[in-house]
Amino acid sequence: MGRVRRHHRDPRGTHPGALTGLEQLRAAGWTLGILTNGAVDIQQAKIERTGLARRVDAVTISEEIGVRKPERVAFEVAAARCGSTPSRDVWFIGDNPETDIVGALEAGLSTIWVGDTAEWPSHLPSSDRSSPDVRGAITELLTEVAQ
Repeated sequence: MGRVRRHHRDPRGTHPGALTGLEQLRAAGWTLGILTNGAVDIQQAKIERTGLARRVDAVTISEEIGVRKPERVAFEVAAARCGSTPSRDVWFIGDNPETDIVGALEAGLSTIWVGDTAEWPSHLPSSDRSSPDVRGAITELLTEVAQ
């Protein structure tokens, strides 16, 4: 039997504190991007509806670039759209151990895994950091990583 995860989100579909956290990251000088797998029309509509579009500097959608996470080139394109190249100074926050975290690590990025209450799969390389929720991951970037 599979485990059911329940996320409490605000009416726009974002995690609590995520939008405020993104605004705080931008105010602190972070360049922010979204890298997502899926169809352009569907993902763009979600990003607009949630209010994320006006809080990030770049959006990269797999259908648009012809490659999906965890492929290295997807992370390279997303970093380039943020004016950077993949490096350990670039951070990726994700909730999927294989497509998000291992993909980002293999592309040379630093990572924060948002794992809710899940356990990290023991057969995969570990993320650099972890947090139970998006707001906690943002707080990590604002307080610990920025130092």
